[in-house]
Amino acid sequence: AVARSDKVTARNVYELALAAAWRGSGEQPLFLDTVWDLVLLLDVLALRPEVDMTRVGVTGFSMGGTITWLLAVIDPRVAVAAPVSGVQGFGWAIDNKKYHARVGRYPLVFEIAASDLRGTKTAEIDAEVVTGVWNKLLPGVLSVYDAHLSLPTLLPRPLLLATGELDQSCPLPGVQQAADSTRAVYLAWAQEQRRLQLEEEAEAAAQAAAEAVAAEAAEAAAAVLAEQSGSVGRLGSRSLGLESSKGCTPQEGQGRSPDLRDVAAGDVGHGKGHRAEVGDVSRSGTASREGGVPYQTWSSSMNGSAPSRTATADGYGGSAAAAWGAVAAPAVGGSGELEPLLADATEVGMSAATAAATAGMEEEAFVAAAEAAAAAAAAAAAAAAAAAAARAAALAEAAEHQRREQMAIEGLLGSQFRYVMEKGVEHKETDSMRRAVEQWMHQHLKGPWMRERLAARFTGPE
Repeated sequence: AVARSDKVTARNVYELALAAAWRGSGEQPLFLDTVWDLVLLLDVLALRPEVDMTRVGVTGFSMGGTITWLLAVIDPRVAVAAPVSGVQGFGWAIDNKKYHARVGRYPLVFEIAASDLRGTKTAEIDAEVVTGVWNKLLPGVLSVYDAHLSLPTLLPRPLLLATGELDQSCPLPGVQQAADSTRAVYLAWAQEQRRLQLEEEAEAAAQAAAEAVAAEAAEAAAAVLAEQSGSVGRLGSRSLGLESSKGCTPQEGQGRSPDLRDVAAGDVGHGKGHRAEVGDVSRSGTASREGGVPYQTWSSSMNGSAPSRTATADGYGGSAAAAWGAVAAPAVGGSGELEPLLADATEVGMSAATAAATAGMEEEAFVAAAEAAAAAAAAAAAAAAAAAAARAAALAEAAEHQRREQMAIEGLLGSQFRYVMEKGVEHKETDSMRRAVEQWMHQHLKGPWMRERLAARFTGPE
């Protein structure tokens, strides 16, 4: 009669245990006692040498999912957790009055609680009653370890969270609240891991560059040393040759080699004599043009004595020049009346030429200015197009960089946290959920031997 049935079943016994806990039995049969039992089980497993405690994974469905969540929160020896249809927002359900499906799973304890709190057996099970039951059977769940508060503490351990869209026992908004808060923490972790990766890559690149520079410097230094060694060897050979030549003296009867100073002195004397001859020739030509008589230049290479600088012919100046002047003078004197006409013509011609030149210059300047303006406009358009192209390229590069970084961060996030929500599914574990859990466990718990087997399986025999 206690559980609305004449037959005692496991469910009735569980409900009686919950009712007894409400009445103060001191036990915690709703999740917590089972979680404690599993903690003790992990203690036992840790004592066995064949158990690798670094590869402990826990999963469960419904109540098993809730126990998986709570066990992973309190025991860090759980390396990987995958609760299925067990995570719920207890506080969210009370705030939004979405607790009826959960109450329907354990009706007896809530009926007794409502009767005790209201003083009547037909009292309504409202938010106050539900809050009282949770505080009694799960002390602290609403304030300390509700899903959105406790699941983020699993970081950085891998966590897969699976639920059904239409699961009334675990209303989706409450699960989504927990998933969002957990994802935010794991995302911040992934971003930090990515930053550390970039720093490591930058340090590795800097180290490689420094090593390359050091190697190039060492090669350059070795080349310089080798070149200097070769130069010293060549200088040594020259020194030996010079010393040998100094030690050799001319034998009797042999002429002394001309000294460089003797050669230089001879060149200087020869140059002075040559300049003197050129000066004489120049003065002779000048005298001829001025109506004088040229004189014969003389050099030390000629025989005989130098002739005197007197006129030797009248063909160059003298009376011949005077005669030519007498003939030409009348002709020049007869052109005096033409000079005004020539001056006017010259002035008119100069004016016309100046005007034409000015007009041509103005036209050329206008054409040049137009061409310059067109060139400037074309250059400005080209510069604007180049700037736009550069900006577009920079934006595209930035977008691509951001996309790659986002992919890297999402990859890190997905390696540690995954949220699976099956659309159209009620409180049920689907095949896709089971496959997701299996893949998750294999991804994070397979040992080195399993990796080798998988690699050999996919690559084939050598």
